[in-house]
Amino acid sequence: MAADIIPLTHGDLLLRIVLAALVGVVIGWEREKVNRPAGLRTYALVCVGSALFTILSIDAFGAADPSRIAAQIITGIGFLGAGTIFKYKNKVLGLTTAAGLWAIAGVGMGFGAGYYFATSIAAIIIFFLLRFNKASTTRRIVEHEVMEIKEETKKFTHLHRLSKRKRAETKKRHLPK
Repeated sequence: MAADIIPLTHGDLLLRIVLAALVGVVIGWEREKVNRPAGLRTYALVCVGSALFTILSIDAFGAADPSRIAAQIITGIGFLGAGTIFKYKNKVLGLTTAAGLWAIAGVGMGFGAGYYFATSIAAIIIFFLLRFNKASTTRRIVEHEVMEIKEETKKFTHLHRLSKRKRAETKKRHLPK
């Protein structure tokens, strides 16, 4: 089957990598703009790297099975994404970042394989899913901050009461009998 594959021209290679870079930059820029852990460079590098590995797996290794490289891309992105997930108090953070990196790797693989139409549609969907989820994210952040402020206020109130009690006890001890 690999013998039937026509080698890619320099123009084809350029188009695939440039499209991957552009989409990675656009989605990464959006993520960076809303202060997410992975931004423009991360998304662009993942997308371009995935495209390049896909191109190499199809075009450069002759009779080798290209799906082996694709599987390794997914595994590698899984490790990268796992590094963005952490638990903070009772919340798990970074899942959307991990999923976004996983999805952008798929976009890079799609462009690398030459599936421009389907990959472009997927990239647009990914962009809008990430872009228009801000309202709920902002609401959750505000709710979290309000809860923290309430907790700190309770601590302060408790300390204030303790302080008043201590002052009252000190005054009683120092009052003449």
